[in-house]
Amino acid sequence: MKTFKRILSALLILIIIVFLCGFFLVRHISNRAVPDYNAGITLQGLKNPVDVFRDEYGIPHVYAQTEEDLYRVVGYMMAQDRLWQMDLIRRVTSGRLSEIFGEDYLGADKLFRALRVPAKSMMVMENTDPVVLKQIEAFSDGVNQYIEKNQKKLPFEFAVLGYKPDTWEPIHTYN
Repeated sequence: MKTFKRILSALLILIIIVFLCGFFLVRHISNRAVPDYNAGITLQGLKNPVDVFRDEYGIPHVYAQTEEDLYRVVGYMMAQDRLWQMDLIRRVTSGRLSEIFGEDYLGADKLFRALRVPAKSMMVMENTDPVVLKQIEAFSDGVNQYIEKNQKKLPFEFAVLGYKPDTWEPIHTYN
């Protein structure tokens, strides 16, 4: 009976240790991507300083002197707040969900590949005004600068699924 109590006590202690380690690991992973909205950020390619402030609801307000600067900063901020969502939509529209979720999503991938969303997006992009294309390129650059600067602080979902997002291309904005 004494041996049984010792085994039971050791097992209980082990369960508590595993639970605590798991709790702190999940907490660390989930909080590591939370940005410091008060930190100043330097982006490559800006022609002038850009001011950003977030109101009490966390909604960003961007004040830029040029549209190119505006779109570069908005790309960065959008990736900061929504990179996982952006990557997921890109994967859905290009039929690449099974790469991260497994074979169960092959049917969905085949369906979306049959819809040829990227090809249709390319047709739209080819007919887009050059000024708008320049803005989309600046937006894409902002997204990519966020990805580059935050490789170790990507959103929780990337850590759980064990992959990093691909480079954001202007065509992905159309998808």
